This record gives sequence, structure tokens and C-alpha cells, in this order.
Amino acid sequence: MLRFLAELYDKCHEACLQYLEFLRSALPLEQYISLLLPLEELMSRYGMRPEIALTLWRPVMCALEHQAKSMAEEGELSDDDAAAAGLDKMEVDDREDGEAPAVPVPGEPGQV
Repeated sequence: MLRFLAELYDKCHEACLQYLEFLRSALPLEQYISLLLPLEELMSRYGMRPEIALTLWRPVMCALEHQAKSMAEEGELSDDDAAAAGLDKMEVDDREDGEAPAVPVPGEPGQV
């Protein structure tokens, strides 16, 4: 019985990851962001485990990291801000096209 439950869990997890990959590749980042609920709501209201909620938000966080790194390289972000964001210690995965998408910040005029 335990083996069956483990296999079922693995298949559900695999299907979830495949669906998320499809959404990430099929939708523009702005549209993907518009579909997401805030992390706090996913975890508190819907009881989602943090690792699952963060997996949903991973493409957004990666894009924000790329955007912050680009700003730091262009001098738009101070060294202190870059260090506070952890950009002095973290390696960032490069996108295929080499460009980081602009990430809309919720609450800003004209943004998601």
C-alpha cells in the first residue's frame, strides 16, 4: 500500500511540474504572473506547502533576479542594494535568448 501511495505521489508531482513547464513556456511572463495568487495566500489560505508555492513562483523570482542583476551591471543598482539582494553571491541561470524579461511589479501604475 505504501509503495502504491509513493508511486501515486510521484506521478501527481510529475504531472504538476509538466503542467507548470507548459504554462511557463506557453504564456508571456506578465500573463503567468496575473494567474498567480500571492505566496502568503497560497500557503495560509490554501494550505500549500512552501516548496510547491515557491515552485509556482520560480519563473517570476528568476526574472526578478535577472532584472536586478542587469540593473546592477548597468549601474542602476548600488553595490549595497546588489549585496542586499544577494547578487554578489548568487549565480543566475542564463535564459536561452540571453535577455532577462522586464517583470511588472504589482501595484505600480500600468502593471499587473
